[in-house]
Amino acid sequence: MVVEAEDTPHLSRWRGMLNPEELVRADSYHFAADRNIYTAAHALLRSMLSEATGISTRLWCFVTGEFGKPALAAHFRECNLHFNISHTRGLVACAIARHEVGVDVERSDRTIDLDIARHYFAPEEVHLLRSFPPGQQDRVFFRFWSLKEAFIKATGEGLSRPLDSFAFAFDPVRITFHPERDKRPGRDDPADWQFWDWHPANDCVAAVAVRSADASSIWLDGSPARAADIRAS
Repeated sequence: MVVEAEDTPHLSRWRGMLNPEELVRADSYHFAADRNIYTAAHALLRSMLSEATGISTRLWCFVTGEFGKPALAAHFRECNLHFNISHTRGLVACAIARHEVGVDVERSDRTIDLDIARHYFAPEEVHLLRSFPPGQQDRVFFRFWSLKEAFIKATGEGLSRPLDSFAFAFDPVRITFHPERDKRPGRDDPADWQFWDWHPANDCVAAVAVRSADASSIWLDGSPARAADIRAS
């Protein structure tokens, strides 16, 4: 959902959808733009969960996992829903699914120090990034970044998982795992994961990661929500 300056009249309604803990977190942000984008993201989450289940927006409760990933509180587990939210300047996103899911949105109009890729990306990703013309490399960087963020948010590991221990390639988007770069126990299977990335707005990239071996069982609707439609139910 694109959040513009003219959407501020909706903020009072959105704040009324949040619980006290969410309001405290929203108000902890120093800048109004950050408070507003947090509020919009959490109102969108409640609205989407309620649309999917018929449960009132005011009833939802959440818990936080070991590495900070939010989830539905135990008494909502029978809904069998997973969710994830992301926000960046002027844009919020929410994904809900019957499978573990992660979503990330990024502004792609920023200039980035590409040395960051050398330090954090897998070597094959750095090689692919450098194969693009210089004028395209910033956008490609954020395409990689959004996919990697979506994946580690889906697993719930966050940055505890080395970003070079898995690598993405494009067209189609696919993942490769490198356990030799990772001290985690166990092994991952690329066939267990589905990925999508797209441009939800000008100069923005978005990515979704879903843990499912069957892409045909997933219906992806990336259509934008309208600020006026996000309201309590």
